[in-house]
Amino acid sequence: GGLMLRLPRALPVETRLRVPLHAPAELLTLVGSIVWVRPPERRGPREMIGHGLRFTGLDESLSKSLGSLLAEPL
Repeated sequence: GGLMLRLPRALPVETRLRVPLHAPAELLTLVGSIVWVRPPERRGPREMIGHGLRFTGLDESLSKSLGSLLAEPL
């Protein structure tokens, strides 16, 4: 599991991050490592940089909270 982040600057692959995610009922803190960065030739000027984040600290409770958040309609 993981997610794509859009960041203002490129981070190296294997960079470890804590990402706060504000859910309606709670603050979720996701821990992971960068596994890919969108190549510069595929970005437009002033475009945020896509990064792939692979979760490394997703326990059962956090996984359920994240699943519930993603399953709710907008």
